Amino acid sequence: MRTYDITLTISPDLVVWPDDLPVELYKTDSIANGSQANVSRIHMGVHTGTHVDAPYHFIDGGKTVDMLDVAILTGRAYSTRCEVDWGRLSFCSNIYGYNSNPSGVAGGGNNYC
Repeated sequence: MRTYDITLTISPDLVVWPDDLPVELYKTDSIANGSQANVSRIHMGVHTGTHVDAPYHFIDGGKTVDMLDVAILTGRAYSTRCEVDWGRLSFCSNIYGYNSNPSGVAGGGNNYC
């Protein structure tokens, strides 16, 4: 099986969720200015670029990201183009048949909500 990394590179040009602030990357320390190390800071919303929405994002009492089994984030996948009306929050129910215990999503049938 081939492995594809679909992670987007974090940069100020990275797409963000509507109404989120853009990515900010800046140096806080640099060796050139006398610091012992080069240090940077990133400021961005959690819906920036490649990310995971945990069930908690849509379901009060659902699992948070730290509670998800990483195994549901890897494995066989299908690529599809999906046009979404971002003005509607019916995305999960329309695309995934999302409910309190979705199946057909990565990890299908596992109780990860």
